[in-house]
Amino acid sequence: MNFIVVSEEQKILNTNNEYFINNPEEINHIKNICRRDENSILKVIVLGEGKTTARIKECNNDLTKIEVDNNGFLKGGQKYVSLALGGLRPVMAKRVIEHSTTLGVKEIHFFPSDYSVKSYFESKVFKNKKYLKYMIRGIAQGGNYDSLPNLIIHDNIHGIEFEKYSKVCFLHKGKDGKYFSKDIAESENLLLLVGPERGWSSDEINTFENMKFEEIIISEAILRVEFAVNASLSQLENIRNSY
Repeated sequence: MNFIVVSEEQKILNTNNEYFINNPEEINHIKNICRRDENSILKVIVLGEGKTTARIKECNNDLTKIEVDNNGFLKGGQKYVSLALGGLRPVMAKRVIEHSTTLGVKEIHFFPSDYSVKSYFESKVFKNKKYLKYMIRGIAQGGNYDSLPNLIIHDNIHGIEFEKYSKVCFLHKGKDGKYFSKDIAESENLLLLVGPERGWSSDEINTFENMKFEEIIISEAILRVEFAVNASLSQLENIRNSY
């Protein structure tokens, strides 16, 4: 956790730049990891505004109050990539949500694929927006973005509006796959489909090919889903920033 993340809902009434923090994990981080106390300076991200610094006005075991420097905001980066994921085990879904938020995805779509398990979608991580906790951790780690991705759960893959994306690719270590190109990396609105831990079915691959989605290889090795997502987003960022 490199930044403390606050939102408009945490702004103290009748103030312009004061926020409260009551999350025990964040308070513990401030007091025991960062070893900050009253009048110390923190690095913060205000969602929708950017990253800046803040002075601690009050700090105890239950509540921390901070005063944000409204004149020092640096806006977060622009986002270009969205993910569509076949149903994942809850523990894997948590990791992917957190890490992909760190790396700046715009949207995260979940849908039941042929080899996923329907019960995965009943996980607590998807109930009452509990996934927001993992997104906040992702933002706090990276520090490059100041907005959370949209997360959408679909009954099936056809609920995704593919036509709104400038390019759609799917990860698959097949004979027709290619590595990311400059053209793909520079897409303004790219959707990347990532299969579940058992991979795509032959029917799904045929569907993707018929819809003219581009098949992408990211490694000669077979990667876990979370590593495949991280590697893909990192490769795209590297290519995009290399020209």
